[in-house]
Amino acid sequence: MESKIDLVHSTFQIPDWYLKRTHNIRVRKETVQEFLKHESFVRILDIGCGDGSLSLPLLTPERRLTLVDFSDGMLSVARSRIPEKLIDHVEVFNKDVMSVNLAPQSYDVILCVGVLAHAESPEALLGKIISWLKPGGSLILEQTEARHVMTYVTLFLERARRLFAPEKYERNRIYSSKLLSLLARRGFELMATFRYSLPLPGMQRAASQAILYRMIRLVFGTYPRARLSLLGNECIYHLKMKSQTKETDAEWQNFKSE
Repeated sequence: MESKIDLVHSTFQIPDWYLKRTHNIRVRKETVQEFLKHESFVRILDIGCGDGSLSLPLLTPERRLTLVDFSDGMLSVARSRIPEKLIDHVEVFNKDVMSVNLAPQSYDVILCVGVLAHAESPEALLGKIISWLKPGGSLILEQTEARHVMTYVTLFLERARRLFAPEKYERNRIYSSKLLSLLARRGFELMATFRYSLPLPGMQRAASQAILYRMIRLVFGTYPRARLSLLGNECIYHLKMKSQTKETDAEWQNFKSE
């Protein structure tokens, strides 16, 4: 029987199914740019970088970027988008992030967007992220709120669809209250949040990506002029590491559970 990490790898190895969802990628990219607009940083780490849509726009001659993704199909697209004059500013790892050897406290900004739901161990991944981030650094983190009516509706529709096309694996269900509480105890301060919901499964067949994007913006606005946040189950956070503290293993484990 294949492990979860193998199933996730095979799912993302052919990237077209994800990259065609430009309405979601665009919302995430614009939110990241707004979160970091007034921040000063040099070294960026993008975990599960995909095609680089979120982090490559942050690259300048003064900055350095590390891209990590285990899909060589995704990384092929990302490499093609690196400006030729900035190729030497980008380091690329075609690996599972848990097997990448990076220097402790070496990044000013870490992006972890669209990854926690698919990680074999979200707790272990967050432990790695904390070790790599500099004190005072920024973490851009995304998760889908498990305890939200839109999540319940989406799961119901997806389970109905699985009668005809079964999913390869179950995504992790993350509870934002526990996640943010644990990060706060690890010295993180929540600086900003943007919440929105994606169109329900099936709507992509009825509307173009441009229309889906405009629907999200019409309902939820843009950061920092967001609206109707309580209706959003997709949560993008900007957190800063103010200090480093240690949690016991028991406190840091299983933040997904009720």
